[in-house]
Amino acid sequence: MALKDIKARIQERMKATDAGSNVYTYRRNLSAETDQALLVGPDGRMHFWFIYREMTVLTDDVINQNFTDQVDTLVIEGYYGVKDADDSEEAFDLIVDQVLQAINNDRRAAPGGTKLNGTVQTAETPELRKMDLHMYGPSQVLCHHAEIAMKVTPRYLQ
Repeated sequence: MALKDIKARIQERMKATDAGSNVYTYRRNLSAETDQALLVGPDGRMHFWFIYREMTVLTDDVINQNFTDQVDTLVIEGYYGVKDADDSEEAFDLIVDQVLQAINNDRRAAPGGTKLNGTVQTAETPELRKMDLHMYGPSQVLCHHAEIAMKVTPRYLQ
């Protein structure tokens, strides 16, 4: 399966899990204040996720040297507008936990999982590798920020 199919499956799972967010299978480049509306959820808060490939490693297959395994590291990067009065950090912690569980459950083989709807041969357990604050967008909004990384083996290459 193509990388875009894998990212689309993760996007689908994320939209089902975090319905109040915007989920993109690429990193958005905002150049105007008006573009910022594309990253705002229904509650008026910046709330979005980007899914992108960070790295790829090719290795020769041990069993058949004529084949090459490809392992892609995908990053699921989330932003959530800070608002202390709403306890936004606790809310984002809960969202991140739900996203981690949804992706983890779907990446497994049966029973229960689908191997990301059959788009991957293998998918490692997703890991939360960063949780901090970032300024984002043309108007520099302070956001909670998380990076979830997951390695997937989408296909064999010859």
